[in-house]
Amino acid sequence: PSYAKRLAEAFRMLEGQIITSQSLAEVLGITTRSANRLLIKLSAGNVVKEIKQQHSFTRGRPEKIYELTL
Repeated sequence: PSYAKRLAEAFRMLEGQIITSQSLAEVLGITTRSANRLLIKLSAGNVVKEIKQQHSFTRGRPEKIYELTL
């Protein structure tokens, strides 16, 4: 299927769950970095919006949590 169809299917699978770059990467079968870039682009297009940041127990940046706005 096309990339847009795969993305729509991924959002259907993640419905009711938190959307993070890691969860999206697992569903789409892509790297976390690629999923993060995709979420940034979707956020700029108002398809998703960041609702909070979740701190992890490891070092590094907190993980952003998104929700679908459509």
